[in-house]
Amino acid sequence: MQGIDTNYPKKRKGQSPHALRSRHFQRSSAGCSHSEYVAITPFDAESKDPINFKGQTFENPGYKEGVRGRNSTHQLSRELRVNAYPTLVYFDEKAEVIAPISGYKNPGQLEMYLKFFSQHFTPGVQQQEWEEFRDTFVPTFR
Repeated sequence: MQGIDTNYPKKRKGQSPHALRSRHFQRSSAGCSHSEYVAITPFDAESKDPINFKGQTFENPGYKEGVRGRNSTHQLSRELRVNAYPTLVYFDEKAEVIAPISGYKNPGQLEMYLKFFSQHFTPGVQQQEWEEFRDTFVPTFR
């Protein structure tokens, strides 16, 4: 599938998380036919930069300059319920979190989430509906 590299490399020493992201999502539509629903916005969950989201400023008060390895987690990460890296956070049209989905996903898995959230998701959707969709889903992304 154009736009997604399924050969996920390991982060190299000194390499920015955004360098990895740019290899996986080469276009803002992620190469999918649902581009009217998709806006990919990278976010470094250990960034020192303040971020305004929905009228509130989120910061990383524990950030330490020059730390090797992991740094403090940004407040926005906690707000978005990010518990692992990488995580794709899916939002509705009002920027309310639908679900944070952790781990690298292949194109078919990305398609499954995109289609479910854009075509079948409603607040209060039952687990059984998701499981039926997941178990019968046939991906077309390659």
